[in-house]
Amino acid sequence: MHILPPETFDTVSTLSFVRTVVGEVMALLPGDDQDIFQHGCDSLQATWIRNSILRVLIASKKIDAKAIPSNFVYAHPTVRLLADMLEHLASGGASSRLEVAARRSEDMIRMVTKYTLSPAFPNHVLAQSEPQPESVLVTGTTGVLGSHILAELLGQPGIGNVYAFNRSSGALGIHAHQRAVFEREGLNVSLLESPRLRLLEGDLLRQEFGLQTTEFDMLLRDVTWVVHNAWQVNFSVSLASLEPHIAATRALIDFALSTPVALEQQITDPHTVLGLGYTESKWVAEQILEAAASQTTLKPVIIRLGQLCGASNGAWKATEWFPTLLRTSQLLGALPILHGKASWVRVNDAARIIVNMSNSAERYLHLTHPHPVPTLFVLNHMSQLLSLPLIPFAEWFCALEVAASEEANAATNPGVRLLEFFRTYANTEDQIERETLFPVVVDNAKAVQISGSVMNELMPLSNEDAEKWVVHLQQKGYLV
Repeated sequence: MHILPPETFDTVSTLSFVRTVVGEVMALLPGDDQDIFQHGCDSLQATWIRNSILRVLIASKKIDAKAIPSNFVYAHPTVRLLADMLEHLASGGASSRLEVAARRSEDMIRMVTKYTLSPAFPNHVLAQSEPQPESVLVTGTTGVLGSHILAELLGQPGIGNVYAFNRSSGALGIHAHQRAVFEREGLNVSLLESPRLRLLEGDLLRQEFGLQTTEFDMLLRDVTWVVHNAWQVNFSVSLASLEPHIAATRALIDFALSTPVALEQQITDPHTVLGLGYTESKWVAEQILEAAASQTTLKPVIIRLGQLCGASNGAWKATEWFPTLLRTSQLLGALPILHGKASWVRVNDAARIIVNMSNSAERYLHLTHPHPVPTLFVLNHMSQLLSLPLIPFAEWFCALEVAASEEANAATNPGVRLLEFFRTYANTEDQIERETLFPVVVDNAKAVQISGSVMNELMPLSNEDAEKWVVHLQQKGYLV
């Protein structure tokens, strides 16, 4: 595509320029204030948008192209925000890290306020007795963790009806989709024949969740607890792009407080989770749940998940960061040396523990492996399995940056879309006692106590786990 730069970077000209760039990349141009990632923009298209803008800026010499970071489009996910930032840079403006951090904290607090103050939470009176057995509404069961949670719930005869709620599966249909996910994850497909299972498709942001009134009324009468698992795991997008998940959390709170039966420490400072829109969105959701709990009869249990890894059968979603690192390393010809510990929990174990914790009296619980292993232990075995040398992380990351600078690699090297995520490791590389790539130290003592022997008896990660991951990813054609 050949796009000319605006003669001047004033508001009207810059907005028109950005519209043209985005319109050339996306099949349908969103409105100026609509989040492009909520309207179908993927990581490859985000790279094309950034590179198209960069080419024009380099040619025009009106804005220093070095001022455009690799996450530029993710950080400014609407046409207007992109245009505003270009106009700001053209006028000689630049934001310091402190200013950016302050602005992100303000955005988080503003979003908490938006979803807690207006409208007010519904009034709710606890019923004197609850129906037995308990019935569960669980969201996101066509994902990796969600499918394992569903299998765990269906495998427990003491649980009543299980309502599995997902967005539309399109032409495939929810039954075929759920079955395909169970087969992919190596789960017992016969569980899906349980008369206790209700597979539902809808939208949490629509009235009555987009269900038939009779279906929604059935949920109101029957559901006694909710497992909200559906969340987009994307370490690139901003908080603004994840707002639909925040709104869905509020919708589920209102649902729980509308039913005739009632269905480790709060982090109050937003600065502690700054950096990824993903963690920022989880913080906002926690504050909304905390506000609902303080103002109503809602009794949420907030389980903060650490890193989940492949299941006991080796199944691991290829787009997650560690499989992405492995494939990227094959393309770069070397694995990076990563220090720190791996408190990773097998996804099927995590599902079992989550179901076990769901009626806990504790508000906050951390689900991480009580017996972590050094991440280098995992990588040493991966080095042997994949016949790749281990090199210093700085050297590996430099090679990834070079690859990211070449547009052709945006489509073929999956590590390009996680460039900023991997960049965070540079700031924590020397912190051996911390979780690799996740600098926050978490205490899982409460979770271990609540789960009884379930967590303590988890087997540490072993070479056998690594071998199963590689075999699974090779069978899926992701690794060679």
